[in-house]
Amino acid sequence: MPPVANDGLLAKFVITYWNKTDIMNDTQTGHMMSKSFDGRYGETSKISSENGLVVHVRDIDNNTDGCKPAVNVPQDEPWIALIQRGSCSFQTKIFQATKLSNASAVVVYNNQDRIIKMTGITTDDEVAISVKKTDGEFIARLADGRYTGGVTYRVMSNISPPAKLIYVSSPKTWPDARTYCQGLGGDLVSVTSYQRQSEVEAVIASNKQGRYSHPHHWIGLHDHVTEGTFVWVNGSSVQFENWAPGEPYGYEEGEFRDCVLMQPDIQQYQWRDYPCNMLIRSICIV
Repeated sequence: MPPVANDGLLAKFVITYWNKTDIMNDTQTGHMMSKSFDGRYGETSKISSENGLVVHVRDIDNNTDGCKPAVNVPQDEPWIALIQRGSCSFQTKIFQATKLSNASAVVVYNNQDRIIKMTGITTDDEVAISVKKTDGEFIARLADGRYTGGVTYRVMSNISPPAKLIYVSSPKTWPDARTYCQGLGGDLVSVTSYQRQSEVEAVIASNKQGRYSHPHHWIGLHDHVTEGTFVWVNGSSVQFENWAPGEPYGYEEGEFRDCVLMQPDIQQYQWRDYPCNMLIRSICIV
């Protein structure tokens, strides 16, 4: 049976890295760094999560295109192959890394600064994603010791599908809405970027009843800990903001407004703080 195309779904590629000297001296605390990159699953790639040590593969001729067997393969832990685009097909790169060298997944970095959808892959039992040139080269420099004066890093990584937004139509208080989202394995959505704002807007718009959207939707922003200091339920500080004019109020008509909602039609999807016991719809992310 031929593999089923997935239309190149988006992926998240998150790396965590330490200075190897810190590891040897047992001084990891405070030296851990993390960075997230956007990627795209191959046309027929397995859509799944994978973890492992990132290895910038090299063959016997020191090439990093993955077209020949790698000579720097870890023997005792899961690993993810970082491979440069070019010189052979995507299928060959994936086969060499996963079938011959037992890589858990393959990350191909492009020779241009854009993310491509890898095509021509004939199997669907391996996780393979592409990332843009600058991102791949940054990770390669970390692993190869060509970053910050020749310091070599141990680079661990996680590949995962994009988060899914879920529209909850049954009205709930903010605490109950959060509990419901956590029961699904997620939380109320944290709107930490313009991209995420646009994604939430699209989910609300797709659930319109007639001409208009439901007027209020809980999101994962609150100031429960310190009045006036809003934080996201995922622990992120508020960098991106989309408050409606005059918001947040904080306190009005004898009630604290500690929870935040998104108001689609009247406020053009801007945010307002409201009493947390109001029964409204909500948006989960899982």
